[in-house]
Amino acid sequence: MCRAEAISASISPRPAAGSMSKESAGSGAAAADARGVAPAGDGDPDGLVAGGVVVAVAAGAAPQPAIVVSASSVSTVPGGDVIRSVWGAVWPGLWDSLEGAGGSAPPSPVSVRDDLLVDEGQRPVTVITGAGRGIGAATALHLAELGHDVVVNYRTDHAAAGRVVDMAHQAGARAIAVQADVTLEDDVTRLFAVACDRLGPVRFLVNNAGATLHIGDLADTPVATIRAVVDVNLFSAILCARRAAQLMSTNRGGAGGAIVNVSSAAATLGSAHEYVHYAAAKAGVDALTVGLAKELAADGIRVNAVAPGLALTEIHAAAGAPDRAQRAAVRVPLGRPADAREIAVAIAWLLGPDATYVTGTVLRVAGGL
Repeated sequence: MCRAEAISASISPRPAAGSMSKESAGSGAAAADARGVAPAGDGDPDGLVAGGVVVAVAAGAAPQPAIVVSASSVSTVPGGDVIRSVWGAVWPGLWDSLEGAGGSAPPSPVSVRDDLLVDEGQRPVTVITGAGRGIGAATALHLAELGHDVVVNYRTDHAAAGRVVDMAHQAGARAIAVQADVTLEDDVTRLFAVACDRLGPVRFLVNNAGATLHIGDLADTPVATIRAVVDVNLFSAILCARRAAQLMSTNRGGAGGAIVNVSSAAATLGSAHEYVHYAAAKAGVDALTVGLAKELAADGIRVNAVAPGLALTEIHAAAGAPDRAQRAAVRVPLGRPADAREIAVAIAWLLGPDATYVTGTVLRVAGGL
């Protein structure tokens, strides 16, 4: 049963295919991190959030109403070139850069294993924080393809989140975009309440929201930046995992489930002269993963993490170094940064039926780093 507070929202018909909201994210979007979360304090520059909950929702495969609070609905991606549209929208420039370098385009979003697909009659509901772009967006799309219904959490960029929702809808999933600052307890409570109210009880959580915000020595990093980085990378994961445990625990009336935290190879490398503050926060995520896995094992909840290395996402640009992934690739034994979908596949495996005996594990997906 959903233990959700009533959420009031106006209902409007789904827009016709091809229509698109003209509203864009405001000043906070430029500072948004690679996983769709902006630095603390940006709020909602577009003024589109009524009560700080939902901006746009797109529902399942059959035509049905979209739930809209105060922003225009965004359209589904037109047919004919859907795969290119998906990758181009989520990672602008990546497709062209790969083709221009003589490489191949990102793989089509297909399941890596048929047995990872879920029963269509029992689609699990999965919350992904910071899912408007980067690894979060890739994870939402991949899970949608595997049969999950997805909750795309974001903080400021409603347009990016809306595009991910529409792409998930193209994959046959029910999907909603929920605005919430996951560093705030009340927002986290609302996030899970809306997810439950609109899609059903949450079975899986991907704690993906994160940011580096600054590159440089710790001595030169502003205290406000350090606090914001610890809040979004560690404190948000603790808050969301806490709420998931309250709702999913079989000892508290839930149905069980799984949590995957997105950590970083920086947690063990330390990232000296770049972002020691970020590395320390991610080391905390690793500790959270190990401890909570033991704490929740008897509650029917598995807890794991993935630790990406260099990845082609916007996290570097948000910290002021847009070319960092390419420059730092020489450090990677495999000789290149990951694309976000390579991380998403690992997350999906940890959530899936092939990993039912895996808990308390930090799976490194870092090309040998």
